[in-house]
Amino acid sequence: MARSSKSQKLKLVAGLADKALAKASERLQAAGAYRDQQEEQLRNLQTYRKQYLDNMRETLQGQNNAYRLTSYQKFILQLAEAISQQESIFHLALKQYELERQKWLSAREKHKSMLRLAEQTFALEQAEALKKEESRQMDDFIASRSRR
Repeated sequence: MARSSKSQKLKLVAGLADKALAKASERLQAAGAYRDQQEEQLRNLQTYRKQYLDNMRETLQGQNNAYRLTSYQKFILQLAEAISQQESIFHLALKQYELERQKWLSAREKHKSMLRLAEQTFALEQAEALKKEESRQMDDFIASRSRR
């Protein structure tokens, strides 16, 4: 049975860290897309409210229709509530994005660290193997000289 070296084991762990980084990247991308979507929805509601208010001013200019004014006011209040709810949703999406970003940064750092450690360990193993080979060759040389 072949004995696996420490660097091979570390490469396996680095591979797992790579998969975790990829998943964190996907979650970050999804959170960013959701955040952008919620921000766009908020801007759309704010734009609609502005357009509605401008239209209401033009329509009601010079008129004193109490029913129409009350209807407009009710709708504006509903629109303000929808905007307030959308602002809350957007802020939650923003917080979720930042949380996913921190997780991604952590996964990326862990992945880099594991790769560095695996590379350093491999280099040490190679140096140790070279030293053993040189020592074996020296022993062989000395043994062959002493047989003469």
